[in-house]
Amino acid sequence: MTKCPICQGQEYVIENDRVRDCECFKSKRRRLVLEKLGIPRSFEFAKLSDYDIRTDASGETLSEKDAKQKTTARAVVTAFIDEIPRLVGGETFAYEGGHSSPTLVMLGQRSSGKTLLAACITLAGVERNLPVHYYQWAEVMESCSQFDNPKAEELLARIKRSLDSRSLVVIDNLDSSYEFGEGSGDRRPLSTGIVRKLDYLFVGRAQNAAPLVITTDQNPSQLGAGKFGPVVTSLFDDANKIKLPTMGRGKDQHIIGE
Repeated sequence: MTKCPICQGQEYVIENDRVRDCECFKSKRRRLVLEKLGIPRSFEFAKLSDYDIRTDASGETLSEKDAKQKTTARAVVTAFIDEIPRLVGGETFAYEGGHSSPTLVMLGQRSSGKTLLAACITLAGVERNLPVHYYQWAEVMESCSQFDNPKAEELLARIKRSLDSRSLVVIDNLDSSYEFGEGSGDRRPLSTGIVRKLDYLFVGRAQNAAPLVITTDQNPSQLGAGKFGPVVTSLFDDANKIKLPTMGRGKDQHIIGE
C-alpha cells in the first residue's frame, strides 16, 4: 500500500510545533463513517454542482421546461439541506412558504439524478455531524418479505430503530420493479404480511414527524394508491414532492414548482 506523501503513513503532521490530523486520516475516518451508515462508495464525493441544470445524463441540452424542473429540484434540495438541523430538531420543511412537511419525495426514472441528490442530502447530514441513516428500498423490502430469517429480522430491527428516532433517514430507489412477479409482467400486490410490516416500520416516523427523504421511479398517484398500507400512504400523501425530468406531468398535490 502506498504511503501518504504528506505524513508518510503516520496519519498526522506537525506544523509549528503543533500536531494535527493529516488529510489522509480525515478521508479514511470519513470513509469509515459512510461505510458504517451503509452509504455507497460512489456517494463519497457527490456534490450539488454535479446536478447540471442545463443538460441531461447524456450531455444533451434540456428543453426549457426540463431545465426549469431541474433548477427547481436543485433549489429545493439546497433549501432542504440548509434546514436539516432544524428538521432533526422537530421542525418541518416548507419551500418558499409552500406546503409544510418533514418528508421529501424525489420522483424520476433512471438517469434523472435522484440518487445523486439523495447522496448530497445524506452527505450534508454527515458533514454536519447529525444523525443520518441511509437505506436502499431493496433492504426495506428484504426486511419485510423474509419471514423466520434471523438476518432479515436483524435488518428489520435496525431500520425500525432508525425510523423511530429523530435522525435524518434517506431511502433510495423505491423501484416499481418490486411489485412485479418474478419472470412475469403481471403486477403483483404486496402481501398483507409485507404491508403490515411496512406500517410497523414507518409508524414511528409518521408520529414523530422526523425528516425522511425517499427517491422513487413512481408517480404520486401510484404511491398514493394505498398499496403500501395506510401509514406509508399517509407519508407519501403529505410529503413535499419534486419531479425530475423524465417524469410525466400530473395534477397531484404538494409537487413543488407546479
